Amino acid sequence: MKTKLLSVAMAAVMAVSCLAGCSAGSSGDSLVNAAKKYGMKEFGEIKEITNLSIPTEDGSGYYVSKDEKEADYMTLSFGGKDPGTADDIKTEKFVMCIDCNLLSREPGSATTTITQATLKDEDSAKKLYEAAASNINDRFDGVTKGEENGITYSITYDGDDASQRFSGVYLKGNTVYRIYCMGLGDHDGKCTESFCKELGLVSPLTLK
Repeated sequence: MKTKLLSVAMAAVMAVSCLAGCSAGSSGDSLVNAAKKYGMKEFGEIKEITNLSIPTEDGSGYYVSKDEKEADYMTLSFGGKDPGTADDIKTEKFVMCIDCNLLSREPGSATTTITQATLKDEDSAKKLYEAAASNINDRFDGVTKGEENGITYSITYDGDDASQRFSGVYLKGNTVYRIYCMGLGDHDGKCTESFCKELGLVSPLTLK
């Protein structure tokens, strides 16, 4: 009888542990999962993703910050944080994805950057969102703002026959997503559309 009760108790503990782990993983790795589904490879060093962000080479992949210090650095460098107004924002995790074929200079080629910053709390995330949204307000003429499925967003699009660029910033709980794409000619936005579908985000291409 004791053995049976112990087995039942152990099974209950394992079930709870599994559910907790699955919940944390699905929440913290949503961008990683979207990147894998798109077919991106994981980079082991930050310099590899930096080379694509400049860009100095073409390629596709994602990078996950190694610790909170690096996550905060990446938020400052790539996430749109204003160091003058958001010094108290600390990032726990930062994921960066890049899909680049812009150096080919072919019509329709582009560089698409998608980032996910996981902040220590929702207040910090809101501050980062506001800083990043202000950034695109300064860089683009028209910005469309709204809320859908519990996600606050600011998106914009600017394009013609020669080039196009679009951007989006999104706030969901303690997470901030950012999308930026610059392309030549009429870019199909395949990468952006794929990630927006997986993450439940309103695509900037809805403004096209």
